[in-house]
Amino acid sequence: DKTMNKFLKMDLSEYAGYAVGIINGKIEIKNKDPTIVLERLMSKNNKNKDIAFICVPNLKTAMSV
Repeated sequence: DKTMNKFLKMDLSEYAGYAVGIINGKIEIKNKDPTIVLERLMSKNNKNKDIAFICVPNLKTAMSV
């Protein structure tokens, strides 16, 4: 699963305070507003894409959906 592999290898320091959308292993969307990221991510989603939504409130915490 390339999206989760990308997440596990990411340097999260660049994304502290942001929500991130990953599509097929590439970071495609980054914004401070998680609603914007989720809406854009869902609009780009189809059955052929591997997606993940990640919130990084600070350097030591991340949440993946």
